[in-house]
Amino acid sequence: MVIEINFNADMCMHTGECCRHLPDVFKVIGGQFFIVTTAGTEDEIAQTVKKCPSGALSIDKDY
Repeated sequence: MVIEINFNADMCMHTGECCRHLPDVFKVIGGQFFIVTTAGTEDEIAQTVKKCPSGALSIDKDY
């Protein structure tokens, strides 16, 4: 199963923690935010999601 990430743009503080920690997974291209879950391990992604200071990122509860 591929990890599923939820992103709440209204909560995002744009600190860039996710992009700094896992730039292959969390990317901003042309002003758009992308999450490429296949570019990192589930553990790496989960650890980075936990570091989100605003709580804008979360892991799908069904995961």
